[in-house]
Amino acid sequence: MRRVKIELWDDLHWAEDKRLTAAALTITVGLNGAWAELDVSEANHTLIRNVLDPWMKAGHEPDSQPAPPPRKTGRPPGTHREIPRESLEWGRTIREFARKQDIPYQTRTGKYYYSVRLRKAYEEYLEKKPEGER
Repeated sequence: MRRVKIELWDDLHWAEDKRLTAAALTITVGLNGAWAELDVSEANHTLIRNVLDPWMKAGHEPDSQPAPPPRKTGRPPGTHREIPRESLEWGRTIREFARKQDIPYQTRTGKYYYSVRLRKAYEEYLEKKPEGER
């Protein structure tokens, strides 16, 4: 059996000094048509609310409804920011497995791409390995 755990870290703390602070929630903010999805701690959520609330109260409804934020691309975690060490280890081991199985994992531009076929084969391989060797 395998269980995957997704952890969210506060984006600002990570961007500033690579500090891993647990994010309590994800919020979407927009300014002049540019949107950002932010994973924030309780403290940073309070900070954002305290800064924006006076502006939100002073403002008025827009004449037209703003465009919704862009949908997530489904890109793997870490493709737009630095990757945590655990992900680096997973990436290294799946590439090693792919080379041994002669399964391609790079695009023509040299970027890594882990196809569904590769990920399934790797998961099956891991499930067959004894617990101590994973």
